[in-house]
Amino acid sequence: KSSSFQLKHNRTLIATDDIPSQTVLMEIPRELMIWDLDAVRNEFIREEILLATIPSTVAKRAALLSAYLALLRNDFSTDHTLRLQSSVAKQLPSYDEYKAFHPVLATIEQMELLLGKHSPAFRDLVVLRQSLNDEYDSFIATSNKFASLVSREDYLSCRLAVQSRAFQIPGVLPESEIPKNEQEHYTETIQIDFTNDGVLSIEIINDWMNSHINNNVMVGGYDAVKRRGRAWSTKAIRPGQELIMDYGRFHDPVLFGQYGYVPSDGTGVTIASVAAYHDIGGDLPD
Repeated sequence: KSSSFQLKHNRTLIATDDIPSQTVLMEIPRELMIWDLDAVRNEFIREEILLATIPSTVAKRAALLSAYLALLRNDFSTDHTLRLQSSVAKQLPSYDEYKAFHPVLATIEQMELLLGKHSPAFRDLVVLRQSLNDEYDSFIATSNKFASLVSREDYLSCRLAVQSRAFQIPGVLPESEIPKNEQEHYTETIQIDFTNDGVLSIEIINDWMNSHINNNVMVGGYDAVKRRGRAWSTKAIRPGQELIMDYGRFHDPVLFGQYGYVPSDGTGVTIASVAAYHDIGGDLPD
């Protein structure tokens, strides 16, 4: 399928041939996919931080995957079976690369100046920023070993990668992927149901395309028989057109805080808080 498109620059894939709708464009071997299931199976994760306190199941899944990615990037293990996953993790953006553009890593003063102190976007960003740092604090409070292997910057860069690049692979996972007794263990200990809720996946494919609400490619399928992830066309694509995926339907404050961008063509959804506000200066009298 690779002859149907070419990389023009950075994240831009351009069709070189006519691509019919529903064409499988790429297949990613399971060995090049990093799942949150892989994270909880890792011996270090299980022994050191699996039971760290994270407020919600959704956040815990993302946090454990992020911690695993950071460990892989830092070559925490000499296990040769992790070599391919480590190579994928090392392709993710670094802390310095994120700091150059992502609002979560900007100062509060910069964001207040850009967004306004009382805007919904500023409010959401402050909450998100605090929650990501709280996750790291919980991990290092649980494990001194994790603190020695993964810095706050290491964790935050991988956490931003997960929230902006990870795909939810939905559907029921067969026992060939996760045996029943293993799933029962996770349900009991960490309240995560991989079998019925699917997995959170990092794949190299998600750095190859730009995103837009008017997408022509879908990413995130999984063939459990072939053990391959998939990307396929959702409409006919003509030569010269860009291949574009879709992160989902979010309003601009969420896109800005989670992905670090908003669409510049007016297709985003803006929200506003309609409320009376009066800033009372000084001390109130007794």
